[in-house]
Amino acid sequence: MNIENPRREVCKANKERPRGALTCARLWASGKIKMPEARPAILACHAAARDMPNETAALLCHAVGQACSVVHTVGHALGYPSYELTAIARSVGVYDCRVQIEARVREYIERLYYWRSHTCDYSDWARFLR
Repeated sequence: MNIENPRREVCKANKERPRGALTCARLWASGKIKMPEARPAILACHAAARDMPNETAALLCHAVGQACSVVHTVGHALGYPSYELTAIARSVGVYDCRVQIEARVREYIERLYYWRSHTCDYSDWARFLR
């Protein structure tokens, strides 16, 4: 499994539920739907982990579900990297994953710095997220 793009890999393994969660999270974040409409899709993404072909794919499915849940509460923000980094460790091996994990953490930090100064570039924020 290619860990480089976890959302893509999970969506390939089970297209409907992770993609549905991502779509609903985007709609929710833009104020086009409300939480009661997005929640079932996000929970279905977590449930899809049971149907994944291996542990790494299941962990990545949970990572996508956690990322989508950030719209609900910031507390879910740590879920995405926790699941994704665990997937990397499980995929590569606990004793051989340091380089990949450190590279991924650097990518997280770069994205955080980018979005800190570019939140206005995404114009469709729901009122409750502004």
